[in-house]
Amino acid sequence: MIMQREISAVSQDNLSLTAYLTKVTKLWNELSYLAPTPRCTCGGCTCGVNRAISDLTASTQLMQFFMGLHESYNSECSQILMQDPLPDIEKAFSMVLRCWKAKRGSL
Repeated sequence: MIMQREISAVSQDNLSLTAYLTKVTKLWNELSYLAPTPRCTCGGCTCGVNRAISDLTASTQLMQFFMGLHESYNSECSQILMQDPLPDIEKAFSMVLRCWKAKRGSL
């Protein structure tokens, strides 16, 4: 519970995009270690629960990443969230980073 609160409170503030992603990824890894995600272990599983849990974890982490980003990225986040299927965190980070570089280049 404490780790989840810490994850929900993390924000980019004055960190670079890369430093922010590193910080939040470290927290996700710690949470995964302390509270591992349950997995189907029946062998030859066809129920799809492992995939569903992985997808849920990925979308939760994407939302957590976006919620902690500086508000200047709100429009980029909205555009990314309209994609179907949602991109993974690495792709979303890359898209936000590209937007940041484009904004910086236009100053």
